[in-house]
Amino acid sequence: MVVCAKVIVIILIFGKFVQNCAMNRFTLYTLFTILIFFTACSTTKYVPEGSYLLNKVTIKTDKKTFKESELVLFLRQTPNTKMFDLISFNLRIYNLSGKNDDAWINRFIKRIGNPPVIYDSILTTRSQTELQRLYKNKGYENAIVESSVKLKNKKANVTYHIKANEPYLINDIEYQFNDSIIKKLIVQDSVNSLIKRGNLFDVDMLENERIRITGLLRNNGYYYFNKEYIRFLADSTENENKVDLVLRIRRMERTGERNTVVRSAHQTYSIHSITYVLVDNVLNVNEYNNQENPRDTLYINNKRVIYNNLFINPVILDDNTFITIGDKYTEGDVEETYRRINGLHITQFLRLDFAETPTENDSIKMLDCTILLTPSKNQSFTIEAEGTNSEGDFGIAGKFGYTHRNILKGGEKFGLQLRASNEAIGSIRNILSYSAWEVGGETSLEFPRFMFPFVNKNFQRNNKATTEFNLNYSYQTRPDFDRTIAGIGLKYKWDSYLKRNAYHTLDFLDLSYVYLPPYSISDEFRDNYLNSGSLLKYSYEDHLILRTAYTISYSSRALQLNRNGYSVKGGVELAGNSLYAISSLLQTPQQDGSYMIGKIKFSQYFKLDGEYSYTQFLDASNRIVYHTAMGIGVPYGNSSILPFEKRYYGGGSNSLRAWQVRTLGPGSYNNSGVIDYMSQSGDMRVDFNIEYRTKLVWVMELGAFIDAGNVWTLLPYGDQVGGNFDIRNAYKEIALGYGLGLRFDFSFFLLRLDWGIKAYDPSKIGSDAWRFNNSWDVMKDTALHFAVGYPF
Repeated sequence: MVVCAKVIVIILIFGKFVQNCAMNRFTLYTLFTILIFFTACSTTKYVPEGSYLLNKVTIKTDKKTFKESELVLFLRQTPNTKMFDLISFNLRIYNLSGKNDDAWINRFIKRIGNPPVIYDSILTTRSQTELQRLYKNKGYENAIVESSVKLKNKKANVTYHIKANEPYLINDIEYQFNDSIIKKLIVQDSVNSLIKRGNLFDVDMLENERIRITGLLRNNGYYYFNKEYIRFLADSTENENKVDLVLRIRRMERTGERNTVVRSAHQTYSIHSITYVLVDNVLNVNEYNNQENPRDTLYINNKRVIYNNLFINPVILDDNTFITIGDKYTEGDVEETYRRINGLHITQFLRLDFAETPTENDSIKMLDCTILLTPSKNQSFTIEAEGTNSEGDFGIAGKFGYTHRNILKGGEKFGLQLRASNEAIGSIRNILSYSAWEVGGETSLEFPRFMFPFVNKNFQRNNKATTEFNLNYSYQTRPDFDRTIAGIGLKYKWDSYLKRNAYHTLDFLDLSYVYLPPYSISDEFRDNYLNSGSLLKYSYEDHLILRTAYTISYSSRALQLNRNGYSVKGGVELAGNSLYAISSLLQTPQQDGSYMIGKIKFSQYFKLDGEYSYTQFLDASNRIVYHTAMGIGVPYGNSSILPFEKRYYGGGSNSLRAWQVRTLGPGSYNNSGVIDYMSQSGDMRVDFNIEYRTKLVWVMELGAFIDAGNVWTLLPYGDQVGGNFDIRNAYKEIALGYGLGLRFDFSFFLLRLDWGIKAYDPSKIGSDAWRFNNSWDVMKDTALHFAVGYPF
């Protein structure tokens, strides 16, 4: 399926050139010359005599226990990576170099390319051993791994033959303990055990079970316990291909007099005291208890604070400390304390030390906890130039920023940002001639806690939360009008310590005012939209938006490990309900059927959005990303149409890339070839995307993609004929595009150049909708996008 998808995309793209060769024969001949050159160039140019290029590695198994992509990770030698898993692009680049290493061009080409992988029989044997070890560790004790190699034309094709045979299964599990308390803890938690009867005898799983039990005990006061005290005994003599397991926990060992080993029962420890030590720098960490260096002392909730520079409010430290005096030592509380204090971003160095303290009763064990902190630099200035694509349009921006991460000495972050930008409208070619300019600023104050009444203490402790107050202002000038947007907001963000990788944002109160100065509106725009009687005019009038929105996003941990995984994002937004309720109660006068705040109309609507992406890693250099996004906005009550900035649009670098931004849809609407960005928007959208990404050379990556989707209005409007959603016709209004793109990944940012080609244009009639006929136009049926970051 993967190979078919790659071949289809490549055929579509290059087939278009073949079909339209009369349009530009020089371009056609150039492309074919490059293609023939790359495929004809010998891949064994730099393979020494008597050696062989490792051309292909195949793994054949009698059981599909593992995916081939998982088995490849255990090979000590693999072939040169291939573009789209078809062409060894990096190797062919390397082979373009000459043999004179004194020439800079040859050194440069070799640096960005990859040298040939020379077949090594020793590494093949080691790979064979690694595969056998893998199968044995997973319960296939009788697995047999063999290898064969075919040598021809200075190329080696290696095949690994794996016969897994019948695996060993866990037949019975017995627990043997000398400590009744530990036995009770483990038995009560056995529902979470990773080892079950009937499971494969997996050595890695046994190791993970040791780690799990160790965490369980260390979270119940056993400070000195570690996994080396846990042992598994396996017996396979009684039953064929079945293993009886015995889990034993050894007694605690300490060094006694004359280096003798003293064994005793494992003991639990409780927290006797907590001391915060605030020092100026890391060099003074080991001198914090130096009596010749006196420091001030204060107490907060029975916790001692020693300092000579109180760079953080002790109340904030106490709020972010999960360790509790009198409670048993808990490893999880220590980890969360690290995470919470580091999350304030005001410490350069943080360390938690524990020391056993003497007690009158030897059966009671106590620990003193010392938390050492040094301050980080609180203030920073930034001046940046960047590429932008806020709405799918490419632009350039300049930013000045100031940040103070501890302005009130409680981890509060103050931010000020000034920004100026210029974005092309529709095409990068319009960056100077037809573009939007914007200048503005934003200031914010963020508190490292959830500042909201009725929030219980457990929520505060189980979630890393922030509360942000912000003010923003921007002045935008477009070819048809100028626009001023001013706003104020209260926002909450939090992520749970219990459910990692899930992030929540609540725009509890977001008030914005959009104003179009009358003098800035062009006569053409006024005649076409504001004075035409069109319902669309309400989308561009001055308006007030008071909204509340909630967004949740989640990404699987597998993505962080470059393994197959997914990410999902959803959001809901409500606006105008409170203002409408107040206006109704007060029976304020209406204008054109809508309530006003002063002389300003307020918007009322509901929006729902969802997005899902799945990444399939084929190998270290190739992956496929599947993506879909859907959204719907419904105006009601005080509004008959969504405001302009809340409507959906089609096309652009993050949507259907065969169309310029705001040139697709809604539905089958045809703009008759006239640029009409105002009318080409809707109340709902659907996007489907598939993108194949493969590494080329240096920081370059190539992408091949297929995009499908459109936007629609919910109701028929006279200015958008064919734009409303009708379930009977919707399938015929799904636009289709494909293309290629280059990406330059500089780690801290990624630049992207995508070229999209229209395959099916729903605004065309009949067979013209399929753009594979002779009416295809390179200027009208393709789009070039320069953007920052991946599209999804």
